Amino acid sequence: MRFHIDKDSGDSITGWVVLDNPSLVPRILISMPDQDDIELAANQERPGLKNRGLHTTGMAGFRLNEKNCRGIKSAAELAVREADSGILIYQRSDPERHLRKKLFFCQLQAMPQPRVQAALESRFAARYYGMERHGGETLSSVIDNEHNMSVFMAGRPLMLRYQPALKERGFILATVLQDPLDELAERIMLCHALQARNTMSSMLDCPPDLEPLVAHLAAIDLRDEASYAAAMRSLNTPQREALANPYLRTLACDVDERPDRFHVSSALDNLAAMDVVGLRSRFDDFKSMLRDAIGVDGLGEEQPFDVPGTEEVVARLQSVREVRDLLALDIEFYAYAREAIDGALATA
Repeated sequence: MRFHIDKDSGDSITGWVVLDNPSLVPRILISMPDQDDIELAANQERPGLKNRGLHTTGMAGFRLNEKNCRGIKSAAELAVREADSGILIYQRSDPERHLRKKLFFCQLQAMPQPRVQAALESRFAARYYGMERHGGETLSSVIDNEHNMSVFMAGRPLMLRYQPALKERGFILATVLQDPLDELAERIMLCHALQARNTMSSMLDCPPDLEPLVAHLAAIDLRDEASYAAAMRSLNTPQREALANPYLRTLACDVDERPDRFHVSSALDNLAAMDVVGLRSRFDDFKSMLRDAIGVDGLGEEQPFDVPGTEEVVARLQSVREVRDLLALDIEFYAYAREAIDGALATA
């Protein structure tokens, strides 16, 4: 899906939406405080979209005004979404509550941190999550949307592709690193939790790169060291590729590219280009740096949630040779990154 906002003049909003099927007439939902949502079909022809081959007929534009969207002029927090997917296209912001900044939080870990994320997102008007789940056209439309001036984005899309555009559009880039063995332990614990729920709805919450691994990792007996080694030895090729070196895969690889030795330096370069980089083990320092970057204390007293039992899982993973082989490049990358961050904090 592609979309663009042309203008918000207060009493009128114009833009366009093109769905993955370019022959369909898009529909949007408009939400305003204390009102029922309004659903509208595209009401403006855009010949340029047809001429560029983006839409079959060009009927993909919309104009919102008091005639079809009563109360638009006074709606301080109006939101426009694509009707079927619910993807946010445009969100007005309240200057008294929302920062006029754009923050991209690169979530390198698979385990969700809902309280940390909730504390951050409350400072922004437009909010996007799990950006790795969206196609490239949708993600580019979100990044390029210059009319959304208060934006929080979170996820782990391929940074090789999207980090330059994020920087060009004025996003503050932040991330937190943790030891790769801790990260793998949390992935195993997350797979156990997902498998225990065992419903189709729970799988929708599963990170895409974990989907081929849930049943396999959930079968590990967390108390049996031999079970970990057996699980790692029996990984098939797609499972092995999904599990190996996730940091490098996110930070330095392109689509279908396997992490290799040279990706370590590329990942470090991309990490150095971010605005705020912290360590899970020094989260208070990360909060302080983030406060300096966005101008407010965005996290307060929040701390990452530590999954009970993770330390025991890490202790068993440490003795499994196959685990070290799977994460060798991430382990090397993390060692360099941690040394640089510790050194920078000591100097500061």
